[in-house]
Amino acid sequence: MNRRDYIILNEIVKNPTIKDKYLIEKLNLTKRKLDYSIEKINDWLELNNIQPITKKNGKFYFKKEVLKILQVTDEENMMLFHTSRERIELILLVLLTSKEKILLSKIAEELNVTKNTVLNDIKIAREDLKSLE
Repeated sequence: MNRRDYIILNEIVKNPTIKDKYLIEKLNLTKRKLDYSIEKINDWLELNNIQPITKKNGKFYFKKEVLKILQVTDEENMMLFHTSRERIELILLVLLTSKEKILLSKIAEELNVTKNTVLNDIKIAREDLKSLE
């Protein structure tokens, strides 16, 4: 589960009647990205032997175990998520010090973000390096 998924899950738990439109606007998502994140959240819940979130009549339904696992993982997840600047610095460190081929998917997995996020971070890193010339 990445940071966006974690934020969506927290929003749903805090307010089960939350509207898709609100999440889409608040997190600057498309409907498809929101649906995909909810799919990933449900996969993560099932992996942790918790019944997935369902939606009926505009309301999200989930088991109490979701609240418990969020409380347990809250601190852990905050340590797993890096700011954009931290990710850029970590990516530069890996790219500049590694003698082996680096896979985009491996960086994304290690940083707990999507490959597109890594690509965007690399783009920013390039711009940062160009400004140093």
